Amino acid sequence: MGLKKQFLEKVQEHFPEFNKEFGSVEIEFCGGGDNFDSFHYITVDNYIDGKHSSVEGTWNMDDDIDFLFQIIDEAGCEYDFNNAGTTGKIIYEDEELRVETYVSTEYYGEVDDDDDEN
Repeated sequence: MGLKKQFLEKVQEHFPEFNKEFGSVEIEFCGGGDNFDSFHYITVDNYIDGKHSSVEGTWNMDDDIDFLFQIIDEAGCEYDFNNAGTTGKIIYEDEELRVETYVSTEYYGEVDDDDDEN
């Protein structure tokens, strides 16, 4: 079974009123400083007959963290939880499953004080 189909089944399990044909899902995640915080926020909506409605349900995504990382890895997106880390989203919309990540890069430098030489 493909990842998209598995993903939709998990969403449907936790949000029974979700409509995979007319719905959308957004799962946010973040981590940094050698630490992964979590998949911490999920929004599930339906758009049927031009009407938007939020879908009620709960999903403890920490129980499925390996599966969610499998989706990120399959999408080929870069992520790094060292230093400033990564924020991102798993998005299901228009019947497509995609991943967006934002990898932060920190730079450190030092400026010498030339006034001491005079």
